[in-house]
Amino acid sequence: MTTTDDALARREGGDDADVLPLPASYDFDIDPLYDELRKSRPVAKVTVPGQDTPAWLVTRHADVRHVLSDPRFSRAAAVDHSPGRRTMVYLVDMDPPEHTRLRRVVHHAFSPRQVERLRPWVRGLVSELIDAMVAHDPPADLISRLTMPLPVTIVGELFGVPAEDRPAFSAWAQAFTTLTGHTAEEVAQAQQSMYAYLARLLLGSSARTDRAGDSDGPGDVAGALLRAHRDGVIDEQEMINLAMIILVAGYETTVNVLGGIVYTLLRRPGLWADFRDRARDPRAVATAVEELLRVVPVGTLPPAPRVATEDTVVSGQPIKAGDAVFVAHETSAAHDPEIFEAPEEIRLDRTPNPHLTFGHGPHFCLGAHLARLEIQEVLTALAHRLPGLRLAVPEEELQWVRGGLVRGLRALPVTWT
Repeated sequence: MTTTDDALARREGGDDADVLPLPASYDFDIDPLYDELRKSRPVAKVTVPGQDTPAWLVTRHADVRHVLSDPRFSRAAAVDHSPGRRTMVYLVDMDPPEHTRLRRVVHHAFSPRQVERLRPWVRGLVSELIDAMVAHDPPADLISRLTMPLPVTIVGELFGVPAEDRPAFSAWAQAFTTLTGHTAEEVAQAQQSMYAYLARLLLGSSARTDRAGDSDGPGDVAGALLRAHRDGVIDEQEMINLAMIILVAGYETTVNVLGGIVYTLLRRPGLWADFRDRARDPRAVATAVEELLRVVPVGTLPPAPRVATEDTVVSGQPIKAGDAVFVAHETSAAHDPEIFEAPEEIRLDRTPNPHLTFGHGPHFCLGAHLARLEIQEVLTALAHRLPGLRLAVPEEELQWVRGGLVRGLRALPVTWT
């Protein structure tokens, strides 16, 4: 079952046989179009609604890695080609050296060592949320009970957002990642509201006093931003924009990938049983999570494109300066048989597993280590405490979030014994 937005539906016929659409899928199944392209046209010409510039879709794993790491493919030059509605420039829209300068400000807070220091705290949060869920008779919505409040709490704590203000970030984040779900005015208002809130939060006198010292505790993102601003490394607008993109990515993406991974396990009871057997060993859990990240796509569309800054060639296909290049890193590269044996199978012991879910190169996901930790802790806790967890409704009754850049379920009703 592949749910495709009508406005981006596959073009039937037409005069130009080389022109293909960009399918926007909202469930977690992969459109077979990507297999066809990887085999026959690994660099395929595509059309982007509202854009006249030539564009290309790259589908093979090796070519995707090349585009993501080659500085001749620019993110800064591609802002006008990006899906969604942008009214500000963010970290994801920049190239080195500006991208490097800003990323370095918060890189340490998201390093593997610092993130690992958060594990006991995250484990406790997961336990508390499951306690609250099982205190009531099943069924329960796993998204509203667990996979949504966990990332909201984590990113809220990292930035010092009071608990009563955190629900607002949900609405703002959804507007940030919209395709058709919000009007341009609603998106602009959400961005302005979030900017104004973070300016008050980060620049208030108490924030400066409490968090701009020289301490560097685990996950102290607000402190890192304030120290960089104090030392003249970043200006006020850069600080707030950096906070905005981290908050949105840390919330919206993680909520949906957590729900998607649990759904993927539960829709295949044998797979859930396999994971439960592995959940006794943290190393086996980490390996299984990498495979689940490989097979559960996050974006409804290929991610924000790059623009070629000079004439070049990818897989034998000439790319001219000024052409936009999209990469199908989740929907196609993750299923490339040249890299992954039997890619259609979910093998929880697959190793090595060089998936590109978190990207590659300079724009590798800043929060990848934190996302991995959250997924590992959620799945381990569910396997230990609710081994009989299962879907509470038939799959066909599940509803998908539509109109956004991120795939996700509106609710995930589950029950347990």
